Amino acid sequence: MILKALKKPLILIKLILLTATIVIEHPGAGSASAQGACPATVGNTQWRAVNRSLMMALRSNASFTRAWFKENVSKFFAREFVELEAYVIGDIHLNNLAPKLISIGGTSRKRSEMTVIDFDDAHFGKALADLFYLSVITRSGTQDISAREIAQSYLDGLNGKPLDTSQLDHQLQAALKLTPQEIERLNEKYTEGHISTKRNKVRLNHKKLDTKKISKSSKEVQDVFPILETSFKRVLAERGYQVIDWGYTSKEEGGSMGLHRFFALAQKEGQLKIFQFKELESIEGQSAYERVAHAMSIFWNLPFRKNNSTPLEDHHEVISTEVGTYLMAVKEKRLYRYENKATGSLFPTFQAGTHYIAQVAGQYLGQQSAGLQLKRILESKSDKQEQFLESVDAMVNAYIVPTTQIHNQAVAQLKRNREEVHKAQTKNKKKKKRKKKDK
Repeated sequence: MILKALKKPLILIKLILLTATIVIEHPGAGSASAQGACPATVGNTQWRAVNRSLMMALRSNASFTRAWFKENVSKFFAREFVELEAYVIGDIHLNNLAPKLISIGGTSRKRSEMTVIDFDDAHFGKALADLFYLSVITRSGTQDISAREIAQSYLDGLNGKPLDTSQLDHQLQAALKLTPQEIERLNEKYTEGHISTKRNKVRLNHKKLDTKKISKSSKEVQDVFPILETSFKRVLAERGYQVIDWGYTSKEEGGSMGLHRFFALAQKEGQLKIFQFKELESIEGQSAYERVAHAMSIFWNLPFRKNNSTPLEDHHEVISTEVGTYLMAVKEKRLYRYENKATGSLFPTFQAGTHYIAQVAGQYLGQQSAGLQLKRILESKSDKQEQFLESVDAMVNAYIVPTTQIHNQAVAQLKRNREEVHKAQTKNKKKKKRKKKDK
């Protein structure tokens, strides 16, 4: 397979990163926890090798983390905790929070509210799934924040403790203070920075968006696009937008790894916006349309109930077609990135941001019936909260230790694969040179 790929240099990188067989030695029974070592395969879900940081590898393996959590949660938590079910975000981390413009009391008055903007992995399931996922992602970035600390902040949010923004990174503090006018202008500048004009025609800037023309995408994409284009155009037309240009990409890492993403540059009354259409998958037997549409109806409303306000010009919509289900959203300015702030002088901002998002996740659960049940359980006996915190810490440790080993082994295997490809490529070049010389 590798030698055949050498004849097609364009697929060489994908061969290395995606199609290579990863042979991983499974951790022994005593390598993590007697209660549940983590193999490289859970049920039908296999660990996907990603040649990046452990944090990005875990985000690229969200389905693996979900499968392990579901299979092992009863080994760490009492039944009364395990049976709690609610809508969860699924991919909860600080980068998926952003200011959203809302209308106050349904009037023309606007203000901004910090809320979740990514629902790709939202679903109805175990209520503690978000706490586990956030703890795992955080621990993959630093060993200096325990799952127990994160769980305490989560419970603070559950119990309605006001969010503490005093120690947050200056970028996030600034984002929280943005006025509606400032948000609108930042989003306009984002669009302006990701388009280009050639021969008086406005088009997507594929280089800046990291996309490509539909005509330059794979045959599979070109075959399904006409069907998707009809549905996407219809939804945009209902909002008064006319499509000017299209683009396509597929991420090779992160939570949406391997899924289709289409981009539309659209115009309405002279105003330009870039829309993204992200492919969705079913999770735990719930269709993509069912789980995401229902989750959006809940999570969009939670932050706004207390002040009689509603989202303003909401362009999020789940679109079901005969060739897949997609989530439409406007591409807007991302105001904060925190993956690389886990160490050194940047650690305090990472720490403060982690506790902030943990409180937000707790608040979301606190406004669902499962949150009220969890509070009653924790208040039923004096030692219940301590038992809960210890269980979170034990389960996260039982997962993060062996998955770190799996990730390191997978990266080492990818390195060996690259070396094998390089040797084969070098051998092939020498062979071609000898043939030319013989002629």
